[in-house]
Amino acid sequence: MRILFADDHDLVRDTVTSYLEGLDLNLSVISVRTFQEALASAEAAESLDLILLDIDMPGMNGLEGLDVMRQKVPDVPVAILSGLSTPDNIVKALKTGASGFIPKSMGARAMVGAIQLILAGDRYVPSKLVDQIEEQLAAAAEVAARKLEEPLNSDEATILGLLKKGNSNKEIARSLDTEEYTVKYHMRGLFRKLGAKNRTQAVMIASERGLP
Repeated sequence: MRILFADDHDLVRDTVTSYLEGLDLNLSVISVRTFQEALASAEAAESLDLILLDIDMPGMNGLEGLDVMRQKVPDVPVAILSGLSTPDNIVKALKTGASGFIPKSMGARAMVGAIQLILAGDRYVPSKLVDQIEEQLAAAAEVAARKLEEPLNSDEATILGLLKKGNSNKEIARSLDTEEYTVKYHMRGLFRKLGAKNRTQAVMIASERGLP
Protein backbone atom coordinates (compact mmCIF):
# COMPACT_ATOMS: atom_id res chain seq x y z
CA MET A 1 0.00 0.00 0.00
CA ARG A 2 1.34 3.41 -0.95
CA ILE A 3 0.28 6.90 0.16
CA LEU A 4 1.40 10.24 -1.27
CA PHE A 5 1.48 12.86 1.52
CA ALA A 6 1.96 16.49 0.43
CA ASP A 7 2.29 19.07 3.22
CA ASP A 8 4.76 21.91 3.72
CA HIS A 9 4.62 21.50 7.52
CA ASP A 10 7.43 19.06 8.23
CA LEU A 11 6.28 18.25 11.76
CA VAL A 12 2.76 17.28 10.67
CA ARG A 13 3.99 15.28 7.71
CA ASP A 14 6.75 13.47 9.59
CA THR A 15 4.60 12.66 12.64
CA VAL A 16 1.67 11.26 10.68
CA THR A 17 4.02 9.37 8.35
CA SER A 18 5.71 7.77 11.35
CA TYR A 19 2.35 6.65 12.76
CA LEU A 20 1.20 5.24 9.41
CA GLU A 21 4.35 3.30 8.70
CA GLY A 22 4.31 1.95 12.24
CA LEU A 23 0.85 0.47 11.68
CA ASP A 24 1.71 -1.57 8.60
CA LEU A 25 5.13 -2.78 7.46
CA ASN A 26 3.79 -3.07 3.91
CA LEU A 27 2.70 0.58 3.83
CA SER A 28 5.02 3.18 2.33
CA VAL A 29 4.57 6.95 2.34
CA ILE A 30 5.92 9.30 -0.33
CA SER A 31 6.45 12.68 1.38
CA VAL A 32 6.67 15.98 -0.51
CA ARG A 33 6.42 19.67 0.46
CA THR A 34 4.79 21.39 -2.54
CA PHE A 35 1.91 20.80 -4.93
CA GLN A 36 4.19 20.61 -7.95
CA GLU A 37 6.20 17.88 -6.22
CA ALA A 38 2.94 16.11 -5.46
CA LEU A 39 1.87 16.21 -9.12
CA ALA A 40 5.24 14.92 -10.29
CA SER A 41 5.21 12.13 -7.70
CA ALA A 42 1.64 11.12 -8.56
CA GLU A 43 2.49 10.85 -12.25
CA ALA A 44 5.71 8.94 -11.58
CA ALA A 45 4.31 6.44 -9.05
CA GLU A 46 3.45 3.00 -10.39
CA SER A 47 0.47 2.81 -8.04
CA LEU A 48 -1.08 4.87 -5.26
CA ASP A 49 -3.82 4.00 -2.79
CA LEU A 50 -4.39 7.51 -1.43
CA ILE A 51 -3.21 11.09 -1.87
CA LEU A 52 -3.24 13.57 1.04
CA LEU A 53 -3.05 17.25 0.09
CA ASP A 54 -2.54 20.21 2.42
CA ILE A 55 -4.91 22.82 0.99
CA ASP A 56 -2.59 25.69 2.00
CA MET A 57 0.76 24.37 0.77
CA PRO A 58 2.73 26.21 -1.95
CA GLY A 59 1.28 25.84 -5.44
CA MET A 60 -2.00 24.28 -4.29
CA ASN A 61 -4.21 27.34 -4.95
CA GLY A 62 -6.92 25.94 -2.73
CA LEU A 63 -9.40 23.57 -4.33
CA GLU A 64 -7.99 24.32 -7.77
CA GLY A 65 -5.12 22.00 -6.88
CA LEU A 66 -7.55 19.27 -5.84
CA ASP A 67 -9.31 19.52 -9.19
CA VAL A 68 -6.01 19.34 -11.08
CA MET A 69 -4.88 16.30 -9.09
CA ARG A 70 -8.21 14.50 -9.61
CA GLN A 71 -7.84 15.00 -13.36
CA LYS A 72 -4.26 13.71 -13.32
CA VAL A 73 -5.04 10.55 -11.34
CA PRO A 74 -8.83 10.05 -11.46
CA ASP A 75 -8.69 6.53 -10.03
CA VAL A 76 -6.87 7.51 -6.82
CA PRO A 77 -8.83 8.89 -3.83
CA VAL A 78 -7.64 12.33 -2.70
CA ALA A 79 -8.20 13.75 0.79
CA ILE A 80 -7.74 17.34 1.93
CA LEU A 81 -5.94 18.47 5.08
CA SER A 82 -6.72 21.95 6.35
CA GLY A 83 -6.37 24.18 9.37
CA LEU A 84 -9.76 25.77 8.58
CA SER A 85 -12.63 23.30 8.86
CA THR A 86 -15.95 25.03 8.26
CA PRO A 87 -19.00 23.29 6.75
CA ASP A 88 -18.76 25.51 3.66
CA ASN A 89 -15.10 24.62 3.06
CA ILE A 90 -15.75 20.92 3.56
CA VAL A 91 -18.77 20.84 1.25
CA LYS A 92 -16.84 22.67 -1.47
CA ALA A 93 -14.01 20.13 -1.17
CA LEU A 94 -16.38 17.16 -1.35
CA LYS A 95 -18.18 18.64 -4.36
CA THR A 96 -14.80 19.07 -6.06
CA GLY A 97 -14.13 15.37 -5.61
CA ALA A 98 -12.35 14.99 -2.27
CA SER A 99 -12.71 11.61 -0.58
CA GLY A 100 -12.32 13.20 2.82
CA PHE A 101 -11.56 16.38 4.74
CA ILE A 102 -9.15 16.04 7.68
CA PRO A 103 -8.70 18.98 10.09
CA LYS A 104 -5.12 19.65 11.14
CA SER A 105 -6.41 20.38 14.63
CA MET A 106 -6.83 16.63 15.12
CA GLY A 107 -4.07 14.75 16.88
CA ALA A 108 -1.78 12.57 14.78
CA ARG A 109 -3.39 9.36 16.02
CA ALA A 110 -6.89 10.64 15.14
CA MET A 111 -5.65 11.77 11.71
CA VAL A 112 -4.33 8.28 11.07
CA GLY A 113 -7.75 6.87 12.02
CA ALA A 114 -9.38 9.17 9.46
CA ILE A 115 -6.86 8.10 6.83
CA GLN A 116 -7.56 4.43 7.55
CA LEU A 117 -11.28 5.09 7.08
CA ILE A 118 -10.67 6.64 3.66
CA LEU A 119 -8.36 3.77 2.67
CA ALA A 120 -11.21 1.41 3.51
CA GLY A 121 -13.36 3.18 0.92
CA ASP A 122 -15.37 5.46 3.19
CA ARG A 123 -15.59 9.25 3.14
CA TYR A 124 -14.30 11.13 6.17
CA VAL A 125 -15.54 14.44 7.53
CA PRO A 126 -15.33 15.77 11.11
CA SER A 127 -18.04 14.03 13.15
CA LYS A 128 -19.22 17.21 14.87
CA LEU A 129 -20.00 18.79 11.47
CA VAL A 130 -21.63 15.79 9.78
CA ASP A 131 -25.24 17.01 10.17
CA GLN A 132 -24.49 20.48 8.77
CA ILE A 133 -22.49 19.03 5.90
CA GLU A 134 -25.19 16.50 4.99
CA GLU A 135 -27.80 19.27 4.98
CA GLN A 136 -25.73 21.40 2.62
CA LEU A 137 -24.99 18.45 0.32
CA ALA A 138 -28.67 17.52 0.23
CA ALA A 139 -29.65 21.09 -0.65
CA ALA A 140 -27.00 21.22 -3.38
CA ALA A 141 -28.16 17.86 -4.75
CA GLU A 142 -31.76 19.08 -4.90
CA VAL A 143 -30.72 22.10 -6.94
CA ALA A 144 -28.51 19.97 -9.19
CA ALA A 145 -31.29 17.42 -9.72
CA ARG A 146 -33.54 20.10 -11.13
CA LYS A 147 -30.83 20.93 -13.65
CA LEU A 148 -30.55 17.35 -15.00
CA GLU A 149 -32.63 17.88 -18.11
CA GLU A 150 -30.92 15.32 -20.36
CA PRO A 151 -31.36 11.69 -19.21
CA LEU A 152 -28.49 9.21 -19.24
CA ASN A 153 -28.40 6.83 -22.19
CA SER A 154 -28.05 3.07 -21.62
CA ASP A 155 -24.25 3.06 -21.98
CA GLU A 156 -23.83 5.97 -19.56
CA ALA A 157 -26.17 4.33 -17.03
CA THR A 158 -24.25 1.05 -17.26
CA ILE A 159 -20.92 2.81 -16.82
CA LEU A 160 -22.28 4.72 -13.82
CA GLY A 161 -23.23 1.42 -12.19
CA LEU A 162 -19.72 0.06 -12.76
CA LEU A 163 -18.15 3.27 -11.43
CA LYS A 164 -20.13 2.79 -8.22
CA LYS A 165 -18.49 -0.61 -7.88
CA GLY A 166 -15.07 1.01 -8.18
CA ASN A 167 -14.22 -0.46 -11.59
CA SER A 168 -11.32 1.05 -13.53
CA ASN A 169 -11.65 2.16 -17.16
CA LYS A 170 -9.96 -1.06 -18.25
CA GLU A 171 -12.39 -3.18 -16.21
CA ILE A 172 -15.37 -1.26 -17.56
CA ALA A 173 -14.14 -1.74 -21.13
CA ARG A 174 -13.79 -5.46 -20.48
CA SER A 175 -17.29 -5.69 -19.02
CA LEU A 176 -18.78 -3.87 -22.00
CA ASP A 177 -16.57 -5.72 -24.50
CA THR A 178 -15.33 -2.45 -25.95
CA GLU A 179 -12.23 -0.26 -26.05
CA GLU A 180 -11.07 2.11 -23.31
CA TYR A 181 -11.38 5.15 -25.58
CA THR A 182 -15.06 4.31 -26.07
CA VAL A 183 -15.52 4.12 -22.31
CA LYS A 184 -13.83 7.51 -21.91
CA TYR A 185 -16.14 8.97 -24.57
CA HIS A 186 -19.25 7.81 -22.71
CA MET A 187 -17.80 8.98 -19.39
CA ARG A 188 -17.40 12.50 -20.77
CA GLY A 189 -21.11 12.50 -21.62
CA LEU A 190 -21.96 11.08 -18.20
CA PHE A 191 -19.89 13.73 -16.40
CA ARG A 192 -21.44 16.52 -18.49
CA LYS A 193 -25.01 15.44 -17.73
CA LEU A 194 -24.34 15.04 -14.02
CA GLY A 195 -22.29 18.22 -13.75
CA ALA A 196 -19.36 16.20 -12.41
CA LYS A 197 -15.65 16.86 -12.92
CA ASN A 198 -14.40 13.32 -12.23
CA ARG A 199 -15.55 9.78 -11.45
CA THR A 200 -15.58 10.26 -7.67
CA GLN A 201 -17.80 13.31 -7.98
CA ALA A 202 -20.04 11.53 -10.51
CA VAL A 203 -20.66 8.66 -8.09
CA MET A 204 -21.32 11.08 -5.23
CA ILE A 205 -23.79 13.16 -7.27
CA ALA A 206 -25.55 10.03 -8.56
CA SER A 207 -25.92 8.68 -5.02
CA GLU A 208 -27.30 12.00 -3.78
CA ARG A 209 -29.87 12.01 -6.59
CA GLY A 210 -30.82 8.39 -6.04
CA LEU A 211 -29.75 7.33 -9.53
CA PRO A 212 -29.35 3.52 -9.92
